[in-house]
Amino acid sequence: MKTGSVDHAYVSQAISAAFETEELQRAVSTAIEWAPEIKHETLVATMLSSVLNKNKTNSMREVRSDRLRRSRRYDIKIDQVPLEAKYHFEFDIESIHCSVTQAASELSHLGSKSQSSWSAGDAFLKELNRTRNSFFLWSICDRGPNPAMTACMRKNLVAWHRSLGRRGITDSAAYLHEKLNEVVNMSSTALPGLVVCRLQNVLGGNACLSTFLFFCPGPHEPLGVGSIPRAF
Repeated sequence: MKTGSVDHAYVSQAISAAFETEELQRAVSTAIEWAPEIKHETLVATMLSSVLNKNKTNSMREVRSDRLRRSRRYDIKIDQVPLEAKYHFEFDIESIHCSVTQAASELSHLGSKSQSSWSAGDAFLKELNRTRNSFFLWSICDRGPNPAMTACMRKNLVAWHRSLGRRGITDSAAYLHEKLNEVVNMSSTALPGLVVCRLQNVLGGNACLSTFLFFCPGPHEPLGVGSIPRAF
C-alpha cells in the first residue's frame, strides 16, 4: 500500500471541515463540559471518523498498519493514510514544551523507557516523529483557572496554576496559547516539510479544546537529529 500517492492536502481539508461540523462540535463540547476529568481521545477519533464517512471520505477506526497481528494499530485510517490521536490537559504543556526544546537529549532515552514511565512530552515527541506519511491529531484541553472538583489530576492542575502565579502569570489561557505556538513553531523548524493545521476549537462550559493536525508528506530526520530546535 503506497500512502505517498494519497493527496494529503485533500485529507487535511476533510479533517478540518469535520471539526467545523455541528455534529462533532456538539458531541465533543458536551463531553468536555460534563466530564472535564476524562481524556476524550477515543470520542474525538470516533466522531471524526463518523463525520468523515458521512462526508464521503473513506475512514476506518482501529486499523493495523498491515495484516500482521503484531503490527501497529492506528486510531483511524483515512484514504489509506493512518492517523494517531493524542489528548492532553493544560498542565501537560510544560512537559511537552520542555521535551520539544530539548529534543536531542530527550529522544536518546525514549527507546529505554517503559510505556508507563513516559511523560506527556515523550508521548508527543514519539507521535511527532511518526508523521512521515501519517497524521498526528493532537488535542489539549484547557479547563480554566477554576476547574471542577472532579478534574483529572486536580493536584497537578492546581499546582500548575500556583506555579504560574509565582511566576507572575495571571492569564493562564494566554500563557497556554503562547506555549502552543512555540511548540508548533519549534516542531516545524525541526522537521523540514512538516505541515501543521490548527483545527477549529471546541468550547464546552469553561473548557476549551485546541486541536492540531501534523503531517509530513516526505522523509525527514527524527526530531533531535542535528541541532536542538530554537525557541521562537
